[in-house]
Amino acid sequence: MKLGLLVITFLAAALAGPQSKPDEAVAHYNLGVALSDKGDLDGAIKEYREAIRLKPDYADAHYNLGLALSREGDVDGAIKELREAIRLKPDDAAAHNHLGVALTDKGDLDGAIKEYREAIRLGPDFAAAHNDLGVALKDKGDLDHAIKEYREALRLVPDYAYAHNNLGVALKDKGDLDHAIKEYRQAIRLKPDEAVVHYNLGYAFEKQNELDSAMEEYREASRLDPKYPDAHFRMGIILDHKGDNDAAISEYRETLRLEPGSARAHYHLGRLLKDTGKDQAASQEFAVACALEPQNRQVCPQ
Repeated sequence: MKLGLLVITFLAAALAGPQSKPDEAVAHYNLGVALSDKGDLDGAIKEYREAIRLKPDYADAHYNLGLALSREGDVDGAIKELREAIRLKPDDAAAHNHLGVALTDKGDLDGAIKEYREAIRLGPDFAAAHNDLGVALKDKGDLDHAIKEYREALRLVPDYAYAHNNLGVALKDKGDLDHAIKEYRQAIRLKPDEAVVHYNLGYAFEKQNELDSAMEEYREASRLDPKYPDAHFRMGIILDHKGDNDAAISEYRETLRLEPGSARAHYHLGRLLKDTGKDQAASQEFAVACALEPQNRQVCPQ
C-alpha cells in the first residue's frame, strides 16, 4: 500500500470514531489536504466543505477550498472562499496573493494588483507575490514596473524559473532581445521541460533572424507539448521563409488540426496552396480566414 493511500485510509478511519465537532472538522480538513495532494480535487473539495460545515470560521479550510476551486476552474467560487479566508485571517499573505491570482484570471487586474501589494506589505520577502504582481503590471502595460517586480522576485529567489521566463517576456516586449534570451536560458536551465519557455526562446531567436536556433527551440517546445499550435505555426513561418513549401504546409495543417480557428494559419496555408497551383483549395482557406476574422486585413485583405 502506498504512503498516500495509507494516510488517506488512516484519516478516513479516524473520522469513523467519536469526535467533537472541531476535531471532526480538522480531520475532514486533513483528509481534504491528503486527497488534494493525490490529485483528487473533487474529493478534497467535498472534505473542505464538510470541515467548513462543522466549523464555519475555519480560515484554512476556506483558503484550501479556494485553491482547489481555482484549480478546477471555478474562479468565482475561489474568489468567494479566498475572501472569506481573508475576512477570518486578514494577515494571511498567501490568501491575499492567491486572491490576486484568481482576480487576474477573472480579468480584474486592478483588484489583483491591490491584493498582490497587500501580500507584499504583509510579507516583503514573498517572491511569488512580486512575480505575480509583475504579471499583472505587464498585462496593464506597465513594463518598467513589471520588470522591477520580476527582478525583486529573483533577488529573493535567484532560481525562480518562472520569474526568469516572465522577465524575459517583459524584456522582449521592451525590445531587449539579448537580455531576454539570457533570462529564457536561465529558466530552461532550471526547468528544462517547460515547453512555453523553449517557445519564447525560439521566438526571440526568430526576431534576431537566427532561424536555425529558433527552429530547434520550436521543435523542442512541440516535443514537450505535442498540442502546442503556436510552435507548429512558427515552424511553418520559418520553413515558408526558407522556401520549403511542403514542410511549411505540413506545419500549417498541424496548427489547424490543433487549433481549427486559427485565421492566420488558414491564410498562410491558403497562400502557399495558391503558390503551388492549388487555387481551389487556396480559395477555401482564404474564405475560412475571412470568416474567422473579417476585420483583420492581414488574413482577410479583400
